[in-house]
Amino acid sequence: MMLLLFAVLSLSGCVVKGEAEIMRNLTTVTWAHAVNNKTYLEAALSSEISMLEADIVLGQINGKSGPPIPIMAHPPAATSDLSLADFLTAVSQYNNVNSKQKGVKLDFKSIEAADPGVAPVPHTI
Repeated sequence: MMLLLFAVLSLSGCVVKGEAEIMRNLTTVTWAHAVNNKTYLEAALSSEISMLEADIVLGQINGKSGPPIPIMAHPPAATSDLSLADFLTAVSQYNNVNSKQKGVKLDFKSIEAADPGVAPVPHTI
């Protein structure tokens, strides 16, 4: 569980890079909650939102079969159009080319989703 906490803290830490105003006044931090699909992720990345909160469960990508993987969804949903790996890749790519960084808070809805979910965290986040 300590590894999970470290992963969330390291992901959230990227929002403060170059954001001195937010650090002086934390009431200016804005959140997008339940960023659990591609449409909402794209909208949140193109907005002035500071932090993205998302839920992770084990499930299936819409229209695909195979063993369950960490996906962005809130129980009782078990399908999504967005995997955890794709979510993290999109945020990482955004942060690599934009000076105003987006932070992430990951809400693993089960311990089963956390174990495979921590492994794909890119080192660049």
